[in-house]
Amino acid sequence: MYNIVVATLDPIGLNEDQISIQNTALDFATKNVLPYSSEWDKKHFFPVETYREAAKLGFAALYATPDYGGCGLGRLEASTIFEALAYGCPSFSAYLTVHNMVTWIIDT
Repeated sequence: MYNIVVATLDPIGLNEDQISIQNTALDFATKNVLPYSSEWDKKHFFPVETYREAAKLGFAALYATPDYGGCGLGRLEASTIFEALAYGCPSFSAYLTVHNMVTWIIDT
């Protein structure tokens, strides 16, 4: 069994909304990604359902405009989300960065 240490990220320079966004992502990563990431890696498992849950929080359309179902967030907000998700699993976060890039390209 792994000892899981709950992270806190440095919110210096972030406003209240950005801190809330960051905390939401960190909470998601701590509860839904971190406890399983090692097993996913060992079994070469792609956690589709966990990505769907992340998408429900808006993490799959961060840069896309609200007109197309996106969050319309900026790079700073997205960076805080990706940093928090990487706490749970860097690969999980990296996949979402690429997905968001493609979503943004399609939107623009």
